[in-house]
Amino acid sequence: MLPTTFEFRWDAGHMIFFGVFYAVVIAIFTSLVYVAVKSIIDVYRDMTARNEANASEHPEHPHEATNEAVIAKS
Repeated sequence: MLPTTFEFRWDAGHMIFFGVFYAVVIAIFTSLVYVAVKSIIDVYRDMTARNEANASEHPEHPHEATNEAVIAKS
């Protein structure tokens, strides 16, 4: 019987079952939210680290770092 049916009675067995059931559902939902948030944070940190690494490898004006662009034009 479901809690929405007319003959349902809240006895100790039902209270224990629904208490454990909802505790498990909350634990699973909480862990899924935790993993999703942690994944988003890790991806963001990885993206910013790669952008910083690429910025240091490729300066804004590459001809100022080396003379390759100047030599190639002449």
